Amino acid sequence: MVMTDHTSKDYDEALERARELLNVMGARVERQLVDAVECLHTGSPALVAQILRHEAEVNGLERSVYAAKGTDVRHDTPQQIEQVLRS
Repeated sequence: MVMTDHTSKDYDEALERARELLNVMGARVERQLVDAVECLHTGSPALVAQILRHEAEVNGLERSVYAAKGTDVRHDTPQQIEQVLRS
């Protein structure tokens, strides 16, 4: 199958958008992990609420990644997600 310049450009833009979203999502998840460990030590209810808010943001980012790819949200393994983004 031969891709036209238009199709190729659209694909490249969607892939770049997915990469950007994944970077943001990764940073957010890293922060959640740090917060979760701190929460285990402190038991802070405010920190629990923050972690839950961030989880909702991560879920939204996940939906955006799939939307950029043009697929529905699925609950796949990281390897399956990588394969979807490469296909």
